[in-house]
Amino acid sequence: MKNTIQKGRITFLILGNENKFLGICREFGFIEEGKTYDEVYKKLDNGSRLLLETVVKNPRLEPSLNVAPPFKYLLIYYGVLFFGFIAKLYYECVSFRSSTNFGYA
Repeated sequence: MKNTIQKGRITFLILGNENKFLGICREFGFIEEGKTYDEVYKKLDNGSRLLLETVVKNPRLEPSLNVAPPFKYLLIYYGVLFFGFIAKLYYECVSFRSSTNFGYA
């Protein structure tokens, strides 16, 4: 599904161990690191909200809602989803709608 200002989907994949977590936002193409799952999730969530706010204010930036992460992170993303390489996996998937408060549907 291609994201637009009106509707779309944001997928976060967060994986890690006791002291380091890596988060990948598949649709927006950014990566976050942190010491806890919650820290990485908040970074991904805040980054997504900021990007959505920016695109709503400036619609010509809409293509930035569909940017792939760097290739090595795409390999990790699909490797985990399809082959289950990593022992600890957290998968969050939310939808978004264009609105002033960016509440997830």
